[in-house]
Amino acid sequence: MSTHKDCTHKDHVGDRLLPLSDFYRTKRIKSGYTSACKTCTKRQQKSYMQTDAGKASASNTYQQRKDHAITTVGKWQQANKAKVNAASKTYRENNAEQRFESGKKWRDKNKALSCFLANQRRARKIQATPPWADVDAMKSLYKECDRLTNETGIPHHVHHIVPLQELDFVCGLHCQQNLKILPINEHNELHSSLSNIIESWG
Repeated sequence: MSTHKDCTHKDHVGDRLLPLSDFYRTKRIKSGYTSACKTCTKRQQKSYMQTDAGKASASNTYQQRKDHAITTVGKWQQANKAKVNAASKTYRENNAEQRFESGKKWRDKNKALSCFLANQRRARKIQATPPWADVDAMKSLYKECDRLTNETGIPHHVHHIVPLQELDFVCGLHCQQNLKILPINEHNELHSSLSNIIESWG
């Protein structure tokens, strides 16, 4: 069995007779090896990638791989919800302060968008605040939330037991009876659990 073959590429430089290890394997050719050597193949591919057609092909290939990866990960997450939820819970518990600081940095960097989202949520609160709500009691609850955050060093949130906007068929009220102070990890865990329940219903 021959251990060498000729490189047939028209732009080959040097001796054309080369060891088989200098060629790529392929099932499309009877010999089992490409007709052009690795050096010529790489040079041709590099030249092609510099053309508009090559750049477009690379862009399409990247997008196809990205779409495939997103689809594959999505399917895996759907099939392994328990693992995903457990991993998310562990991450939130172990990184509560880091996530709080990260959120603060994002709000500082995106003040316009952050202001828009805050006003949007404020509008929902106004619409969901009943006439009989004890506003002073609610303000005291928010002050207590700040006190706990400052004293413990653990971020706390005023949690809406029934969310203001989450389900199509029910909307929680913005009143003292629907508010509860929770550490950030418990707040996120409850929010995540509710989102998973809603998704399973959908």
